[in-house]
Amino acid sequence: MKSESLNFVKYNSVQAESDWAQDGQNNLEEYVADTNPTNPVSRFRLETFSAPTLHWTAKPGRTYTVYWSDDLTKPFILLKSGLTTGSFTDTEHPEPPNFYRIEVEMP
Repeated sequence: MKSESLNFVKYNSVQAESDWAQDGQNNLEEYVADTNPTNPVSRFRLETFSAPTLHWTAKPGRTYTVYWSDDLTKPFILLKSGLTTGSFTDTEHPEPPNFYRIEVEMP
């Protein structure tokens, strides 16, 4: 595992479900997002949101899927998948409330 070798060189074993950096993302999520699991500042997050456009830091070799909901008690609905850039403009939901979820995937 590339991330494990680069970020946990002096440790014998790393648990995928543990959150080494204590930033709310476990080590497996950090590996998939290509962030540093030992640095709490290095985590996947929405960088800016200027309605209706979302911006995040995209990493090479990762794809992103954006989901939307108008109510956090309801399921999120797929808006767009297969994104390789770090932005998406929601043209379907011009009026608030708007809640988004971005999923990171690697091939």
